[in-house]
Amino acid sequence: MVDKSNLLKASEVWSRTPLPALAKQTISISRAGTYVFRVTEGVDVFQKQRFRLEVRNVFGMFDIFCDKYTKDFATLLEVSDWHEKAMKNAHKEYDRLFKKFQKRVKEHERKH
Repeated sequence: MVDKSNLLKASEVWSRTPLPALAKQTISISRAGTYVFRVTEGVDVFQKQRFRLEVRNVFGMFDIFCDKYTKDFATLLEVSDWHEKAMKNAHKEYDRLFKKFQKRVKEHERKH
């Protein structure tokens, strides 16, 4: 499908994306499939500790998957659990897209 060696690394995608206003400390950066993840920490307007999981695709874009998994949390445990779930689903999404791509290629080859 895509030569992964030519795709941006997670750190490269996030270096071009500003940190959230209320979560200025990056805890972790990771990648799964065609998605990159960033967990940040900060305090909200009520001075309570907050954690945020942000998701982008490897092109730096925000799509439906990103919207579904980008969320704020009150504890590190909550954000860690959500991060793990999002990464598993990112791999599934990549597999789904890859199968769809293979199907299109086969249909194209049959026509020509």
